[in-house]
Amino acid sequence: MSQFIQATNGRGVVAHRRSDAEINFYLQLLSSNHSLTAQASAVEYFRHLLIQDHVPPTFIADTLYDFTSNGGLEELIACASENDGEIRDQVFWTLGNIALDCSLCRTKVRETIALPLMIEMLVSPAFIDSKWKHNLVWALSQIVRGGIHTLDIVFVQSALRGLCSVLHLGDSKLKIDAVWAIAYIADDAVGGIQIDAVLHTPQLLHQLLELVECKETRRPALRALGSLVAGGDDQTQIVLDAGLLPRVIKVFRNNIAIGQKREIVWILSNIAAGSSEQIDMLFDTDGIVELLMNTFDCDDCRIRKEVGWTVANALTGANIDRSRWLCSSNILHIVPELLNLRNERNLIERTLFALEVLVEKRITHIPVLQYYKILQKVREIAESSPFDTIIKIRAERILYKENVYKKHIIPANTYSLNVAFVTFQFSEQISVLPSSFVKEFGFETAADFVPSA
Repeated sequence: MSQFIQATNGRGVVAHRRSDAEINFYLQLLSSNHSLTAQASAVEYFRHLLIQDHVPPTFIADTLYDFTSNGGLEELIACASENDGEIRDQVFWTLGNIALDCSLCRTKVRETIALPLMIEMLVSPAFIDSKWKHNLVWALSQIVRGGIHTLDIVFVQSALRGLCSVLHLGDSKLKIDAVWAIAYIADDAVGGIQIDAVLHTPQLLHQLLELVECKETRRPALRALGSLVAGGDDQTQIVLDAGLLPRVIKVFRNNIAIGQKREIVWILSNIAAGSSEQIDMLFDTDGIVELLMNTFDCDDCRIRKEVGWTVANALTGANIDRSRWLCSSNILHIVPELLNLRNERNLIERTLFALEVLVEKRITHIPVLQYYKILQKVREIAESSPFDTIIKIRAERILYKENVYKKHIIPANTYSLNVAFVTFQFSEQISVLPSSFVKEFGFETAADFVPSA
């Protein structure tokens, strides 16, 4: 008789450790040599044994690892291959739970033929009308959770076609699981091949954009779109040309959940990391500067960080005209606060790099940085001990540019130039540097300068 040892799973629920003999007995029942009833009982046994409300106690996790390491997965999958209907459905449910409860076990599931088998079912003509859809799509989403980079692209393409068909159904729960599966596939670390697969699946991009409008499917749809625009510039452009920006900005202006806001700001930062043309598309959006500034003024550190990345990326990649436009907007008000985010080392370095690029394009941006007290923060960083050498070097380079600028200008006492609410003063003797201001800000001659009082 099997030996049982009681233990608690931390929620007051008593779980039992089964003996190895009992586990092996039920493993044998999975074989096609036994009746359908016996196989179904074995599947149900393992589903209950291995899954404890997704928070398994230690011995359950150990049992799960032993099960996956000693042929248990292969027996389950063989059972699914040789049966259909409820038995197969229960196997898929079990596989999804195994993948969900243990990252190592998820890898084990991926190393089997589980995904190809599930995808074969997903694209079969009878699947859409089957009553066994929910567990398969849910299990598929759990197995590819976190990104799947080992599946042959042919299977990926087939899975996307099948999942796209599911999106046309009226079942919200089914669509949510399908969109999450697509989002995980789009989380591409294999050179953009999987992003291309998503973009080239007929109607899929259009479906994802439409699902942004639906409250239930919005977050996974945003995650998928964010992963797509995180790809190469050409891939990002396809999504932008499909109408991404108007849709997400419209949604963002509504009262949406904080998690959805995070997804949208992440999308904006990815767009700002693209080409100069894509940066132009972003900042040609009506009210985008005000939206970013208002969004930055919140208590959510993740949202503030992504707004910061959006600004830093834009300042880095913008062309000269857009850089001048950004400097004449209020977006630079954010920069000193970015440099104060001491726990965001990478963002601070990126912001300093953006400022380096900015003054390299036009040294005449120096007075703008002075006006917004950005150079004051840069100086504090250069003189502060907590920062590493790379960050300090970047800060010192910017300050060097400031010194170069100062050497070419005589103290102001006669002329002032008002540009975007910033007053720049120049000496009576108009030198080469003020002429560069004339060229920079579109004045025809130095005579257009306004004499100061």
